[in-house]
Amino acid sequence: MKAVVRKTARVQHRPASRSNERRLVTQHPRRRVLSLAAGAAAMPAAARMAWAQSYPSRPITIVVPFAAGGPTDLIARTLADNMRTAFGQPVIIENVSGAGGTIGVGRVARATPDGYTLSIGQNALGCAARRIDHGARRLRVETSNGAITADAVIVTLPSNVIAEETLVFTPALSEKVEAAAGLPLGLADKLFLALSDADEFEKDSRLFGRTDRSATGVYHFRPFGRPQIEAYFGGAFAAELEKAGRAAFLECATAELVGLLGSDFARRLNAVGLHRWGVDPFSRGSYSYARPGKAECRRALAAPVEDRLFFAGEACSLGHFSTAHGAYLTGVAAADQVVAARTQKRAGSYS
Repeated sequence: MKAVVRKTARVQHRPASRSNERRLVTQHPRRRVLSLAAGAAAMPAAARMAWAQSYPSRPITIVVPFAAGGPTDLIARTLADNMRTAFGQPVIIENVSGAGGTIGVGRVARATPDGYTLSIGQNALGCAARRIDHGARRLRVETSNGAITADAVIVTLPSNVIAEETLVFTPALSEKVEAAAGLPLGLADKLFLALSDADEFEKDSRLFGRTDRSATGVYHFRPFGRPQIEAYFGGAFAAELEKAGRAAFLECATAELVGLLGSDFARRLNAVGLHRWGVDPFSRGSYSYARPGKAECRRALAAPVEDRLFFAGEACSLGHFSTAHGAYLTGVAAADQVVAARTQKRAGSYS
């Protein structure tokens, strides 16, 4: 069944931006956005500074390790607006780009650890978190590169990672593990293909590889008008392809498209990007779904612990689960909770 409409007229296309930051957003959209929003909001451990009556007593600087105008910069400026209102102090955005974000992160690492120079970005620490110990006055996050102390942490891990206890909480948070287990991840992988002479096809048209079986791909031609094909593979079939390796996705897509559009079509295709969510140890799947009778697990997973452990992610969203914007909104909500908790603690210190 050919569901693609070909055109005779040709139109011009703008070349897609491929900066380092934009490429990361394209390949890991929901994880990327959520990590940026929540990771920055957590403001981990400004080294044993005194969060008493005096903080903050002067302007705070947030270093964005990417250029102005990108998604990281946008999130930082949104966060800064909330911080200005909550703290009553100027919050300055400083863009320090270069080397994939490491120059900006290095600038913060060399700053005085007094809580007045913060960073926002993805994988700023470049290591995996293994344990969060919340049994003492300050939180202790144990990573593969050592331990970090913090006043507040936002956990943005996918539900499968929490359910499998890849990250351990001490003391144990059995209610979080149980809630995450009620919200397992499905599997939806996307292969992006560059398409030459793409103007032949209508923008946002679609083609089904097969209509007589579920083990097939669905092909989205010219998403957002770009000269590309966005190929979708889901469920058990996606799991089979992941097991076979990255090349299996391209082989499947090429075979199905050639079968529908002719043998000459193969030369017009070039693989651009693919992420296998199921075998990614930091994801273990794509989007969450609630098991029968487990919808309330979303509320349980999102609930803060002791007003210093906060949770975000699309699985925590009550109305926008399984979406990138749901993940983003829960990250913003968790950031607001952190600010509110800090503000309340600060107000309490005056009473």
